[in-house]
Amino acid sequence: MTQNIVWDGYGLGGRYSGIGRHGFYLAQQLKNSGRYPIILGYGPIEHLGLSQVFSNKTLPGKLLYPHQILKSITSLDQKVDVFHGLSNFNVPPSEIGGLRVLTVHDAIPLIAPKEVSWTLREQMKFLMPRAISDADIVICVSQWTLKVLADLFPESSKKLVYIPNGRTKWKGSVSRGTVSKRLIKISRYEPYKGFDRVVSTLSLLDREYEIDWITDKKGACWLSKHGVPQLGGQRLRIHAGIAQTSLDALLSSADVLIHGSKLEGFCLPAAEALANGKPILYCSGSGIDEVVGDGGIGMSPYAHARDWADALEALFCDYSRWQSKTSSAFHKLLSWEAVAKKTCTVYNGESSLNALS
Repeated sequence: MTQNIVWDGYGLGGRYSGIGRHGFYLAQQLKNSGRYPIILGYGPIEHLGLSQVFSNKTLPGKLLYPHQILKSITSLDQKVDVFHGLSNFNVPPSEIGGLRVLTVHDAIPLIAPKEVSWTLREQMKFLMPRAISDADIVICVSQWTLKVLADLFPESSKKLVYIPNGRTKWKGSVSRGTVSKRLIKISRYEPYKGFDRVVSTLSLLDREYEIDWITDKKGACWLSKHGVPQLGGQRLRIHAGIAQTSLDALLSSADVLIHGSKLEGFCLPAAEALANGKPILYCSGSGIDEVVGDGGIGMSPYAHARDWADALEALFCDYSRWQSKTSSAFHKLLSWEAVAKKTCTVYNGESSLNALS
């Protein structure tokens, strides 16, 4: 069955963001199955390899974005069978004649408003309830996200379905061959991302513990102000806006992913760490638990930095055993091919929870 599928481009232009990577991997598998969504985009999104319309328009204010989506859809000279917004809130605010699908990665700004920036909190508080109400089907990338949304929006619980993010190819694990103990953290900055937790943990450990920290501009500024004074520029290496090849190289050479974020809807960096055979030390209690499984050590959100430091030392003392667990944890995750098949099931209107379990 041929369908005219339209993806909204908001959030997909960030090639290395969680939403951007989700869109990239899903697009590749949909194309392999003969489905080619049209990108309703603002700004260049060539890396998805899909046709794009309205790419040169100025991005409107976020609070007005759903109305701009509707305006752009009505400008299309074709019927829209499926409209899919992949960025938590971007679906049109009224009927378009086709199925409206929304992917929600998390609702952290609604359940932990003091842990995010004011801008993000107000944006999500205004847009997400409307988007959940307007969508016909809401895809949740973890069971945790589904439960959170069901609690927040019980009247919409029947439209929620669970389709997790996928995993990339297994790259294998290699034995540690350096004297230093190399950590890696991959995260943009928000207060809930636990930057202070990781810095405090490393400040309690010997200088042999080093970290490569991949982040955004805001994160780089925070680390320069708060991290470098405590750890020094040799132990803490800050990387902002790096290419994918550089990120892959850093991940391959690391020993452990440390992820201090208090909450995560899924956590693609954890899935990619497992793909490289890297065990994970992380904060448990959200969607990341479903990703890591036995491939790492989960810490209480209320654990002190000393507890994190002790856990990290214990992990390195038994490193080969923890590393051996990463393969089984990784292979329990769905492939992106399987994720695409489940997404096509939604596009075909077969969206019951039983059909997608």
